[in-house]
Amino acid sequence: MYRGRHSIESPSFAEIGGLVVDGNHQGMGIGKTIMSECEEWARVNGFDNIRVRCNGKRESAHRFYIAIGYEEKKWQKVFDKRL
Repeated sequence: MYRGRHSIESPSFAEIGGLVVDGNHQGMGIGKTIMSECEEWARVNGFDNIRVRCNGKRESAHRFYIAIGYEEKKWQKVFDKRL
């Protein structure tokens, strides 16, 4: 069972690695319902903070998270090198 993120440099938190709702079903409240359920899970499991990760290019998703009460905390880039 998932138990959140625990690290030395910050307090523990629940984390959603990403959420995608099919474009044909966006705007129907599905994402909001999923996020509400995740928040409730976090509360029940003793977390007072929840974080969601989102691709930097998904601007409509950024607006969605802000609309449901999340605030942007950090901008980060990830670099890969194909070998």
